[in-house]
Amino acid sequence: MSGKVGILLEKAWGDESNWHNVVTKSSVHEIIGHISAFLFYGPELSKNQEWLEVTEEYTSIGFEAARELRLWPHILRPFIHWFLPSCRRLRYLARRTRSLIEPVIAARELESSRREAEGQEPLTYDDAIEWTKKAAKGRQYDAAMSPLLFSINALHTTTDLLTQTLLDLSTRPELIQALREEVISVQPQEKCWKNSILGQLRLMDSAVKESQRLKPTESILMRRSAMQDITFADGTQIPRGTVLGIPIFNMRNPEIYPNPDTYDGHRFMKMRKETGSDGVSQLVATSPIHLGFGHGIHACPGRFLAATQVKIILSHMVMKYDFKLGDGSETKFDSFGIELISNSEATLAVRRKEDEVKF
Repeated sequence: MSGKVGILLEKAWGDESNWHNVVTKSSVHEIIGHISAFLFYGPELSKNQEWLEVTEEYTSIGFEAARELRLWPHILRPFIHWFLPSCRRLRYLARRTRSLIEPVIAARELESSRREAEGQEPLTYDDAIEWTKKAAKGRQYDAAMSPLLFSINALHTTTDLLTQTLLDLSTRPELIQALREEVISVQPQEKCWKNSILGQLRLMDSAVKESQRLKPTESILMRRSAMQDITFADGTQIPRGTVLGIPIFNMRNPEIYPNPDTYDGHRFMKMRKETGSDGVSQLVATSPIHLGFGHGIHACPGRFLAATQVKIILSHMVMKYDFKLGDGSETKFDSFGIELISNSEATLAVRRKEDEVKF
């Protein structure tokens, strides 16, 4: 993955040693989109430019369509979606996805049949196409929607997290330098990007988790519907069908986090030292005081991959580029209902720097 990141980052941010602006979110979206395709779909589709464009656009348009639909009463949504331009675009993108993935599936099935007829061992695949097929257990499923759902989950939230982290770092050059020193100290060029190496990036882990604390994806997390009437021991009743959620107040609770509205990239590294435990302070850790990835049995299962991607990409960025907030840009995020969205218009001024380590 690291080699792929290096190529994609140079394409997105350029190789110029003079200051120039890049749109933060779109450049991050492009990098993570390519990496996700490489991890989930292998060489057959990850090198297909049309596939990359379709899945990346679907991710962006999908959230736009959801926001537009929420403006309409529930009773009208099953009808109005047929007329909304964003929803019509989604259906078109789904058709394009289907036309791209179905030939790949057919070719795999043909090759499997041929090998079986010749008495050879079948080829094995470890990608999202095969995972979905196994999960279906012979039942019919939409081969186009599965990769699009993977893209939404893998691309949107990870892009949002890394974008917000970069914007938070962009006004703190001393923290960027501290992150560089940390990356140099773990010597990734000698040991490759193993989990043990990533685990040593404790300041980076802390800085990313702090960005997520101040700006999670939503202001009400862990939303669930009551499947039956519930009565608690104190007599509190929750009728069936009630939608429940947990607000993010605890993530800015001054009794838990000193100066809770102030970004402190060292916060969780200090917490780790004070408690002697990674149970709350690690980026991938979930707890009642940090719900960025949810909590409990329904915590985000993709958080480990997201953390790996963010750390590797961010390591390349801090080691290969100087960057600061672009003129006229702001780090503040936008909100739509309960959604909290990293600034999609903010730019970074970036310039290529001399390599201190090569990886």
